[in-house]
Amino acid sequence: MNGRREHDLGNTVLGEEIKLYEVPPPSYAKAKPAVLLYGAIHGDEPLGVYCLVKLIEELIAEPPGRHTWIIPALNLDGLSANSKNNANDVDLNRNFAASNWQREHKTGYDPGPSAESEPEIQALVKAIEMSQATRLIALHSPFKTVNYDGCAQEL
Repeated sequence: MNGRREHDLGNTVLGEEIKLYEVPPPSYAKAKPAVLLYGAIHGDEPLGVYCLVKLIEELIAEPPGRHTWIIPALNLDGLSANSKNNANDVDLNRNFAASNWQREHKTGYDPGPSAESEPEIQALVKAIEMSQATRLIALHSPFKTVNYDGCAQEL
């Protein structure tokens, strides 16, 4: 596809390639903060993948006003197995090196043996570093809600 760049971020537990698509704004666009969107952090939520693939197509046809980075499917192994967790049975949404990460999970979600232990999250961290995005959007599909963290309330 013209108007986008494709980057390899690494592989899932089972060896699937995780792709990052970069869609730059037109050269005349006023600089706005970059955005990174990602889908299927839970493998049993395929709707986000479909939406992000369609978004890439739309952004190529009509370039965005900001640098846009998209990972349509982060948890490819879970997606193939229709499983929320990755192939190591870790809930990737709980595997980030957040200040509140802890191995003892009282919520029933397995955060993994250590923070950022999973290759899928390592790939997402790499994408965040590459993109320098300050707006991160995870597409989940089972609930009709918008959830935010940090300074996103005004957005």
